[in-house]
Amino acid sequence: ALKFFTSYRPSVVILSSTRRRSDPHAIAKSTEVILSDLRKAGHKPFVLGDFVRPGKDIRACRNVPAWFFSDSFQDSRCAADASLATNEISYNKQLAELVADFVNPAPFQCPNGQCTYLANDVSLFRDSHHLTTEGSIYFIQMLRSVLPTEATLVRP
Repeated sequence: ALKFFTSYRPSVVILSSTRRRSDPHAIAKSTEVILSDLRKAGHKPFVLGDFVRPGKDIRACRNVPAWFFSDSFQDSRCAADASLATNEISYNKQLAELVADFVNPAPFQCPNGQCTYLANDVSLFRDSHHLTTEGSIYFIQMLRSVLPTEATLVRP
């Protein structure tokens, strides 16, 4: 991908991936190398941080007919993993402090520490960690105010 982007006309490049290591310093170091190479090629790179995963398959959980379980049982059965959310919010915060041009989605997804996994009773995640199409649209609309306005989609 780096070879493609360094040969492509300068543009806004938004990088996104899931974390692979528990040490944000290691991720920040390798990410800054990529960002530096993109800047040298004339691009304006940004890093979109991880969305906070529910840790449970919210969509499958919500696919059970409403009459099958009580609301309270359904709510407890479908509750996201709070400790996972706390860890991921902290991780994104650390990366935001370490990586220039980092866009942290956690303040938008989890204002006041309460994370959003459903909108209008529609799951924003298709499993325990991947966004649905609706979830992608929902969160990008929320993040528009902090994303570069001249961003365009380029597929290598």
